Order: sequence, then structure tokens, then C-alpha cells
Amino acid sequence: MKAIDLRKISPDAPAHVNKETIKQETAQLLQQISDLQNLLYASKQHAVLVVIQGMDASGKDSKLASRICYI
Repeated sequence: MKAIDLRKISPDAPAHVNKETIKQETAQLLQQISDLQNLLYASKQHAVLVVIQGMDASGKDSKLASRICYI
């Protein structure tokens, strides 16, 4: 597997992004994740690894807590 250099990836949102559109797309993606997780659980062969990276006090706990219910 090729290594990912996070220094080359900007954490900033693209300038053309609309917050409401992103919220709607996120809700759809979370539903897809939930559906796929059900398939993974049923197969008993694979698992999901979630990696949250951020500086101290960057809100990692709240982001994870509000989305972990989908996995």
C-alpha cells in the first residue's frame, strides 16, 4: 500500500463549497456508510478503521461521537 503524505493535502475547504450542500451530502454519505457497515457486519470478514486526525482541542471527540452511531 502506498503511503499518504498528509503534508501535501490542504485541510482547508475549497472556496466553492456551500455549507448546506455539504451537510446534505454528508447525511447521504453517512447513510451509505451505515448500510455498508451492516453488510460488513453480516459478512463477519471485514472491519472498519476510522482515523481522526487533528490538533489538541480541535473537536475530534465531538465529530466522532456525532457520527459513530452510523458505524
